[in-house]
Amino acid sequence: MTIYAELDYNIFKIILRLTTMILRKGFIKATIYFPLILLEKVMELEITEELKEKIINTKSVGKSKPCIFEIRSNEMLIDFEKVMELKITCK
Repeated sequence: MTIYAELDYNIFKIILRLTTMILRKGFIKATIYFPLILLEKVMELEITEELKEKIINTKSVGKSKPCIFEIRSNEMLIDFEKVMELKITCK
């Protein structure tokens, strides 16, 4: 997961402001919150069906839906990047 070492400082700062990240042994856990009205846009992304199912089944927090990632593989990192790009463009 060397992608984080290559991130521009300003992009990394944006990621930290838009997510909750927890470093664990062997993986990173990140949560991105989306307003419920944007949930359809998240589901339109080209992310794994498993992740879409997980997002749908996660309990809403107020008027937001948490998108929880346990980044253990490049595939999950790619999905995280797609969802983060959507979050940045919707801000």
